[in-house]
Amino acid sequence: MTCSSETDRYLNHLKRTNGLIHDWKSMNKYLCENMPGKWSQMHVTKLVQKLPGHERFLKSDGKTECVKTVPEEVDRLLEVLNMDGVKTIIDPFDGTGCISSMLKKNLSKDVKITTNDICPEHGNPHLCDNALDDKLYVDNGPFDCIITSPWFSMLDIALPLSMKHSKQFVALHVPSYYITNAPTPRMEFLKKLSIEKRIFVVSNMTKNNPTRMSCVWLLIFSSKEEAKKRVKNNTHSISFIF
Repeated sequence: MTCSSETDRYLNHLKRTNGLIHDWKSMNKYLCENMPGKWSQMHVTKLVQKLPGHERFLKSDGKTECVKTVPEEVDRLLEVLNMDGVKTIIDPFDGTGCISSMLKKNLSKDVKITTNDICPEHGNPHLCDNALDDKLYVDNGPFDCIITSPWFSMLDIALPLSMKHSKQFVALHVPSYYITNAPTPRMEFLKKLSIEKRIFVVSNMTKNNPTRMSCVWLLIFSSKEEAKKRVKNNTHSISFIF
């Protein structure tokens, strides 16, 4: 779906959005299949309420959640990652466009960067589809990698979905508490990736973030070989977790 800046068309689109997950049952099923374990009923309910078109999806200003990244955070990511050979990237939660604009500035013009945001009021994305639906990635992919700052409230859905639709790696801008305060199923999921040597956390982020929130980049690779190829040897303040 191409974008329109008209709010009424945006809201009508939300009413039509069903997507991969649309109720408590499908949410619980998705979590248990992708991050196995016992999820609390409260956590599942909160996730459902934040789905596109549901009662807590839009904020009081009529827009979606948007935690702004800053250029220094993207610079930090590119200090760590070897982007050689990457040809296709998507930012499915493009928001104000900081990540995609910095990638365009720093990468070769031959790299195709697709932007998407369900809310056209934040910036000027190519697409305005539901980033929590397989359809976005199938219709517009495949993608070598996904680099994005998902809605923080929906990371337990966005993370496995991004892994499914990226051939090489995902780089997600997340709050530190997503890792440090993880419920058991998420913790076990991340531990498994760590044992497989497929996950890194990039810290030492800028303090120049308008939200004053402590954030990191969560990097997950398709294999330990891909991780070894992508993480630069001279990198500091990046580590396996756990």
